[in-house]
Amino acid sequence: MTGLAVVESQPFAYRAAVAEEIPVLVSIPHTGTLLPAAVSRDLASEEMRAGAMADWHLDVLYGFLPELGIDVIHAVYHRFVIDLNRPPTATPLYPGRFETTLVPLETFQGDPVYARPPAAEEIARRVALYHAPYHQALRRRLDEKIAKFGHCYLIDAHSVESRPSRLHGALVEDVFLGEMCQRLYMTEGEPHSALGNPKFVDMQHLLRGVFGDLADAVLAGQCVRRL
Repeated sequence: MTGLAVVESQPFAYRAAVAEEIPVLVSIPHTGTLLPAAVSRDLASEEMRAGAMADWHLDVLYGFLPELGIDVIHAVYHRFVIDLNRPPTATPLYPGRFETTLVPLETFQGDPVYARPPAAEEIARRVALYHAPYHQALRRRLDEKIAKFGHCYLIDAHSVESRPSRLHGALVEDVFLGEMCQRLYMTEGEPHSALGNPKFVDMQHLLRGVFGDLADAVLAGQCVRRL
């Protein structure tokens, strides 16, 4: 497999609304793919370096959102660097269930992520460099939107593989049909061909319709249920 890009970059990307701004903010915490060189060296296998567990291409799949007046903040670095969807402390996100940690040490299937796991000091450094700036940006935009509109809807965008895992279990077919799983917009295991996949275009068109309806409801002042 081809490894991910090994570079240093900003800890998040922000895409501002280009149409009339509405009180909706979308966070995509697991679409990042970049790996610092030191992290890449410490990973357990080429499979881990190739982007296992990434929410592939969601930043592109939802690229239409600013045209609907929706701001987007998305991850730049891979979740193996730091998981932006976990508390910065050791507090469990899913008490009593299997979960990956702030810096994941095993995949959803139980495979080791790291050959040399990071020390506590290194994890603290990553929190300061990557986790804190992301959540500060989210908080800042939320506060700005609440100040402007009186409220704001925050939506987290994710995708999952359709195979069973220690987190999701052996889900039945009808359950998966209601989830945003990767097979709906790409061929799983072939992320580098996803953007040319007809499934991708079809799913993006469907999502644009869904978020277009959401934007219309927000602009009309209608009550929007929690997503």
